[in-house]
Amino acid sequence: MRRLDFDANSQKLYDYWKPGGSIDRTNATRIAACMQQLNIVGSIAWLINAAPADARTRLLTCLQLA
Repeated sequence: MRRLDFDANSQKLYDYWKPGGSIDRTNATRIAACMQQLNIVGSIAWLINAAPADARTRLLTCLQLA
């Protein structure tokens, strides 16, 4: 069974990634760059929905959204 772990940080990342429901390509690029810098492997959707909570926290800090 797939584990979903959607929390307040997930919502912040989702709203940054898809403001108004559509992917913001600039923000998606920034998220991907921070994921690479922090060695977080996976898709943005995985990060938002199923990654460990500390990965989302570190990413928000990298994006200066925390």
